[in-house]
Amino acid sequence: MECYSLKPFISKEQIERRLNELAAEINRDYKDLDLVMVGLLTGAFIFCADLARRSALDPEIDFMRVSSYGSNTCGGETKILMDLKTEIKNRHVLLIEDIIDSGRTISLVVEHLMGREPAGLAVCALIDKTNRRICPVKVDRAAFTFENDYFLVGYGLDFAGKHRNLESIHEVIFNQRKDLDDAARNE
Repeated sequence: MECYSLKPFISKEQIERRLNELAAEINRDYKDLDLVMVGLLTGAFIFCADLARRSALDPEIDFMRVSSYGSNTCGGETKILMDLKTEIKNRHVLLIEDIIDSGRTISLVVEHLMGREPAGLAVCALIDKTNRRICPVKVDRAAFTFENDYFLVGYGLDFAGKHRNLESIHEVIFNQRKDLDDAARNE
């Protein structure tokens, strides 16, 4: 028996609606500019692809993979596992992230990319969890913003590598019976 269940949270239709709205904003704001969309792997790959497919701008697309570790402060370490291959100097960069909570990873990625002297850099997130923010970070666009601390999966978001493929977003609900059984065994 699974120790959790999935509760529908954001429908495929709600995601589609927000994608269309975000794409319209991006098309308007980056018209006649040299745009590079940078997706952070692995979670943002679906969101990035769907935004790019809706773009009327023909942006260049690249990806980064980072790993964050260390303290729960802004001074934690971020290791770049895969860096950009694309030159971004004097170009407009739209950094695409699946979920921003503490802000630690995205703030360090922004700092890293700003060192390459882009003409501009903006952050676009699928989910912005504002209540979890530790590091100051400007999220220029978010499909969905929440102050509650939901554990979400689907549409690129995962739980232990699972559920990224779901077309909608679900909240992970941990079964209390399992939690109670585990607690009883530990006494």
